[in-house]
Amino acid sequence: MSMMKRLADSASKESSWQSSLRKNEPCSCLSLCLRVIFLDHTYLHIFIALQDLWETEWSKSGRSTSFTEVDLTAAGAAQVSSAAAVLVGSGKFIDPCHVAHVFVSPRKRAQATMDLLLPSSSDISKEKITFTEVITEWNYGDYEGKTNEEIRRLRKDKGWDKEQEWTVWSDGLEEVTNRLDKLIVHIKTIQKPLMDGKEPADIVLVAHGLILRCFAKRWLGYRLSDGIPMMLEPGAVGILSYRDNNINKPAIHIGTQIRMT
Repeated sequence: MSMMKRLADSASKESSWQSSLRKNEPCSCLSLCLRVIFLDHTYLHIFIALQDLWETEWSKSGRSTSFTEVDLTAAGAAQVSSAAAVLVGSGKFIDPCHVAHVFVSPRKRAQATMDLLLPSSSDISKEKITFTEVITEWNYGDYEGKTNEEIRRLRKDKGWDKEQEWTVWSDGLEEVTNRLDKLIVHIKTIQKPLMDGKEPADIVLVAHGLILRCFAKRWLGYRLSDGIPMMLEPGAVGILSYRDNNINKPAIHIGTQIRMT
């Protein structure tokens, strides 16, 4: 099964909290989980924030979006603001006073997400924000603008379901690997002198679903072609870190010390 077919199949299955956010309704499961979590900032974190939940005209009709510039709808902007109230702030999942730098995809929808998620009134100055093509979405090539059904029909017509999984992409494994590896080196350069936790050291990435999954693979040293089961739901925030606070031991932070309020 192709990567895009797997993504298309999973995209059609929407969880209850995702449905609530799409309708701009309160989401009890998300708020209950995150409002009682306070991250242990003894460790450095790399937060990966997924833009692809927030509504655009294309997402409303189920069209795949990578390089095309599509604005958030008014409903999409309201969704981001609602999520930011839960996710971002003093003592919350992303605490601006602990952030050293933010890297944002230059796509308009990602920039709009960042502006609403981390408003200018927060403790994150403009000097700490970089817009970079390094984390722009993997170019969907022939899949751009197509619905899941159109993608399945295209693959069947061209006989791609049996082989040639990557041939539709206009940028390949090597190109994406190289650009992500350069970003990882840059992030480690920022965080290495901050490992003692005395100054803000967290990194935030605001980007898109496929490229962030690829980033997580490269963070752990896996090839993009390696079949590693992982889930990053639209609108989610994941955490990467370092084992033993050692810059040479990148890890996925699957659990963190919490205290209840």
